[in-house]
Amino acid sequence: MKDCKLGFGWIDKHTFGLYSFDKKEVKINIALALVDIFIHEYMHETNPNATEKQIMKKTARKLHRLKRSELNEVGRFIVAEFNYQLELYIQKRKAGESITAGQGLDTS
Repeated sequence: MKDCKLGFGWIDKHTFGLYSFDKKEVKINIALALVDIFIHEYMHETNPNATEKQIMKKTARKLHRLKRSELNEVGRFIVAEFNYQLELYIQKRKAGESITAGQGLDTS
């Protein structure tokens, strides 16, 4: 693994990762992965009686139907929420407060 570089960036809306033999680099589409995870978990909220297999199908269908602008919108929401949670975490750490799961970033 030491011979392999790691990079992050947008590839396309169907590819979570890509290996370049020329560059000896693994590129991870972290934006797509985060959007996929968010949609998957949101599908549980909107379909509480669905099986995991059904949720996976619904997630894939929804992700496939999203336009790039919609993917960007969901991605911006995730990043904004992450930044907000990170700021809360930093403030609590500076104030010397103990942080438990469900209060800011999960530190487990």
